[in-house]
Amino acid sequence: MNPLLHVLATNRPLMSAFGAWFVAQLLKTLIFAYLEKQVNWRRMVETGGLPSAHAALVVGLAAGVGLNDGWQSTAFAMSLVYALVVMYDAIGIRREAGKHADLLNELLLISVIKDLYKQREKLKELLGHTPIEVFAGALIGVVMALLVNSR
Repeated sequence: MNPLLHVLATNRPLMSAFGAWFVAQLLKTLIFAYLEKQVNWRRMVETGGLPSAHAALVVGLAAGVGLNDGWQSTAFAMSLVYALVVMYDAIGIRREAGKHADLLNELLLISVIKDLYKQREKLKELLGHTPIEVFAGALIGVVMALLVNSR
């Protein structure tokens, strides 16, 4: 096995993080497929929606580091602070940016200048998360870390 792949495959915090990200993105894709009555595989890499894959990734990492290196370790403290910043950003700044994009898109539809913007691509509205979406992602991160570290 390639030495780099071996390191990645045996690093439990990384496996926790990326496993949680994958599960969250897959769940999000399936939820949207159910709601929209069609599968859109681009959802596997898009932001926004339930559950938050960003929260799953960073909480999976933090919980994996805590379980692997100890809850008192400097690495856990750093990964926890990183997770809190990412989740705060998802609920706050990114969510507000999505609201602004929604409003701007609506204004362009009803404005007298809409003819000037016919060729313009719509702004992406699904950027951030509600607190429930972040909580669901964080829960996936914790569960994945527990699963990965249980063996």
